[in-house]
Amino acid sequence: MRKSPLRKIGKIGKRNLAANKILKQIYSAKGIKACEIGLEDCLKTWTLAFAHKNPRSWYYKRPELLSGFNQTLLACVSCHQKIDDKKKLKAAIFNKLRKHYDLQGRR
Repeated sequence: MRKSPLRKIGKIGKRNLAANKILKQIYSAKGIKACEIGLEDCLKTWTLAFAHKNPRSWYYKRPELLSGFNQTLLACVSCHQKIDDKKKLKAAIFNKLRKHYDLQGRR
């Protein structure tokens, strides 16, 4: 089998990796280890990722907010897909879970 070379990580990819590293530290310090959303068919702790409040393209001009606690939720794949498909549901969940946090993620 012929192996193809991996593509290099670009500027935006490096920014995303750095943001994820910061977010992992923040969530670990806050003790958040499971899906925060908990919709029907939630996978709890399986296949977790950071769900962002806005589309990734929104953060291109605001890269410092990409790793902001109040801009993200820890979500399983199931819940993440559900909120990405429904803007009103996503807004309501973010309002409920991140309402009391400032830009630095402090209450």
